[in-house]
Amino acid sequence: MKKILFVNFIIILFLTCNLKKFHYEIIHIETLKNDKLFAILINPVNLNNDNFKSDIKSFVKLFIKKNGDKLKIFIFDDKETLDIFLKVYNSGDLATLKERLLFSKHYIAEYEGIFLGRESYKLSFFKGAHEEYSPETYKYKEEFILNPF
Repeated sequence: MKKILFVNFIIILFLTCNLKKFHYEIIHIETLKNDKLFAILINPVNLNNDNFKSDIKSFVKLFIKKNGDKLKIFIFDDKETLDIFLKVYNSGDLATLKERLLFSKHYIAEYEGIFLGRESYKLSFFKGAHEEYSPETYKYKEEFILNPF
């Protein structure tokens, strides 16, 4: 048992050390039933390569260890775009074309664990990217299962 705890400690320490350069700010927390929705602002990502993806994967795993898996996380790299997204998300209105273009560039990632009774453990990158309108982010569009345990 001590060996397993030690290994878990080493993994968490490793993730923490790797994420020292990963700055984030929780902009919005919303509780829906027993689940939480987090809107997080990060520094702008470098689109010269996909290295940002491994940083975000590590961040999400560490964030889940701290906050549990009954959550949904929206990750943006632009505060104005994040504010617009929250307004649209909470109103239930459809986003305008201008708003969707902003989302395609600054809506970096979304993670959904167990949210509103649905278990998905899905991590998506550039969910709103479009091949024609945002080719610089579309090439990084990806969705996969990320079990944090």
